[in-house]
Amino acid sequence: STALCLDGLLEYRTIEPSAECERIIRHLVECLVQMCQPPVFQNKEKGKFLPTLTFNNIVYSIHALSRYSVMFSNDECKTLIGEVVRNLLPLQGEKGQWWWCYSQSGKVVGNYPVFSVHQHGMAIMALEAAKPLVSKNIIASIDRAIHLSFEWVLGKNEVSKSMIDEEKNLIFRSLQYPFYDNFGASKSRIKSKLIQPLCILGLDKYFLRINPLCRSYEFGWLLYSAHLQKER
Repeated sequence: STALCLDGLLEYRTIEPSAECERIIRHLVECLVQMCQPPVFQNKEKGKFLPTLTFNNIVYSIHALSRYSVMFSNDECKTLIGEVVRNLLPLQGEKGQWWWCYSQSGKVVGNYPVFSVHQHGMAIMALEAAKPLVSKNIIASIDRAIHLSFEWVLGKNEVSKSMIDEEKNLIFRSLQYPFYDNFGASKSRIKSKLIQPLCILGLDKYFLRINPLCRSYEFGWLLYSAHLQKER
């Protein structure tokens, strides 16, 4: 993605700065800023904006543009990030969930799956990067959001079960409906439609299941977020 390319080049610039590197960085920033139409980032594919985007689309962009804003003292990106973060924080679930799908108007349009890696890694990465660009009040809200995010993983979630298997040293992938695959996609459109009325009534939680799959990147993300927390 554009955000990941930008992140990589920003890191490369700290090692091998050059005019060409900065030219590409500024071009990528222009592309990202065009997609940053608060309340949340937009998702673009083949020149067209898509109706929805997923949580990772948002956090990667926050992280990359935050780093750019700090590195180049860019006020435009600072303003954009501040607005996106202010709008993102209220969308977090009451138990700390970072939901899966969002509309361009900044509404949650798909709650599940809720991925552990978003809770203990990706959200922390983005929000910590944004801290130097926001007010003290927003920083307090970020700290609360991070706390709730971790608490969800540790068991204060919809099924009251920890997402960590300490005996087997595993972090379970997600909390989701049984008819979803490992990538968060529904395997049944009919069942997806049937679950929507239950969501409105708050009864969908009785259909949630822990996906016991564990991917190696869970531990990489956890180490990185722990490093960010330690730096504080």
